[in-house]
Amino acid sequence: MTYGLGWFQQDYRGQAVDFHTGSIDGMVAIHGLIRDEQLGVYVLGNLDHAELRHALMYTVFDRYAGRSDRDWSADFLKLYTDIQSEAAQARARRDGHRVAGTSPSLPVRKFAGDYVDPLHGEVRVGDDPAGLSIRYGSAFVGTLEHWHYNTFRATWKAAWRAPELVTFVLDADGQPAALEMMDARFSRKASADGGPARY
Repeated sequence: MTYGLGWFQQDYRGQAVDFHTGSIDGMVAIHGLIRDEQLGVYVLGNLDHAELRHALMYTVFDRYAGRSDRDWSADFLKLYTDIQSEAAQARARRDGHRVAGTSPSLPVRKFAGDYVDPLHGEVRVGDDPAGLSIRYGSAFVGTLEHWHYNTFRATWKAAWRAPELVTFVLDADGQPAALEMMDARFSRKASADGGPARY
C-alpha cells in the first residue's frame, strides 16, 4: 500500500484501488475507487469508528467482480476486536504501574496554562471550578485527574478515545516548564508580562 495524490493506493486482486477514510466525532466515511472498472463505493456512518465501512467497501468490490468467497464483516470484526483487546491489555499493564498515595509537587491550579510544540501545536490546561481541564485542538477535549506524582490522566469527552497520561515537567525553580503526552513535549508559553500563560 502507498499514499499519493490524496489517496491510499493498493493492489486488490489484481486491480488498482484508491481509497480514503474520514473520521470526525460522531461520523465516519470511506470512499473507494477501482478506476479501471469505473466503480466507486462511498459509505457514511453516524457512529464513531464504525469499521464496518471497510467490510462494505471490499464486499462491493467482490460482488461487482462476481465473487462472494470472503466474509469481510467477520474478518474485520476479528481484526478490530483483537486491536481493542490488545489496547485493553496495554492499559491494564500501565494501570499496574500506578504508584498509590502520591501527590502533585504543586497545587494543581499551578499547572494551568498554555503549552506549545512547533510541530504538534498547542495544549491548553484550564483551572476550572471542578478541577483541571485539557484541550488539544478540537478533537481532544476533557478533564485531568491526578494519577501519581506530577502525572495526570486525561479523560476525553469523546468516549471512544482512550485515556491519555499527561506528565508535567518542572524547571529548576520548581515551576511547570513543559507537558508531555502522546510522545510529544509541549513547552509552557509565557504571558506578555513574562509569567506563565493563563486564561
